Formats: sequence, structure tokens, C-alpha cells
Amino acid sequence: MKYILSLVLPLLVAGYAFAQPYGDSKFKQKFNKADALVFNGSHMEALPLLEEMYKFDTANANLNYLLGVS
Repeated sequence: MKYILSLVLPLLVAGYAFAQPYGDSKFKQKFNKADALVFNGSHMEALPLLEEMYKFDTANANLNYLLGVS
């Protein structure tokens, strides 16, 4: 039991530590700002924000959608 726990626990901790490489609140703020810019038609203003966020989270479907729209 100790052997299994010593294998599983580090994997869970590592998975949690790398789940959000970019500060969650910072990412949400920038995403909301970029989303509002895209919604208002300011695609060229939103593009640098979206590209910066893309470096940290390439698997975010919403981010990829906004990049495609812009």
C-alpha cells in the first residue's frame, strides 16, 4: 500500500502543479479583455493578447476559436 501511494501521490501533485502554467486569474482577465475586443470588432487589438495567451495554453478551444476569428 505504501509503495502504491508513494507512486500515485507524486503524479497527482505534479499533474496539479502543471495544470495551469499561466496564472489562472491573469489568464481569465486577459481572455475576457480579448473576448470583448473581438466581440466589438477590434480584432487587430485583440490579436497580440491572444497570441501571448496561446504561448501558455495551446489546447484552449475558446482561445483557438478567437485566434481563428481574428
